[in-house]
Amino acid sequence: MSELPLDQFITFRLLRLTNQLNRQAGKILASHVGLRLPEWRCLAILGAYGSMQVNQVATKLSADKGLISRSLSSLEKSGLVKTKRGAEDKRQIVIALTPRGKKTVGAIMPIMQQRQETLIGTLSKKEQRELHRMIDKLHDAVQTIDNDFI
Repeated sequence: MSELPLDQFITFRLLRLTNQLNRQAGKILASHVGLRLPEWRCLAILGAYGSMQVNQVATKLSADKGLISRSLSSLEKSGLVKTKRGAEDKRQIVIALTPRGKKTVGAIMPIMQQRQETLIGTLSKKEQRELHRMIDKLHDAVQTIDNDFI
């Protein structure tokens, strides 16, 4: 088996792209609504799916629960989200957008959607479908081989 150059590792290439996208998104969010990217992701998830628990937000984002908890705490201090005890299980804490949080999501979402359309618009419709198919396939592969290398 020949050695693969680092810049040909799919993980390396995706990481570089992700870092570039994250830097760009961070600049957009900071300039428009004064949010950090992890905070925005939490707001976007709550805006899209409604109230949920911290672990549900973390699962939706495939993110570290600690990072999500810190982000949600910051958002609560800013008045963008609120917490309440679960109706059935008082130990559960449910997070929801406040009216101010909904307004913030409404203000930045069109900008983020326009950015998304610009990025994906560089691909043909066929390439877009293929990209989504390949990402799904890689996601499935990660799930399948998760324990093989640990």
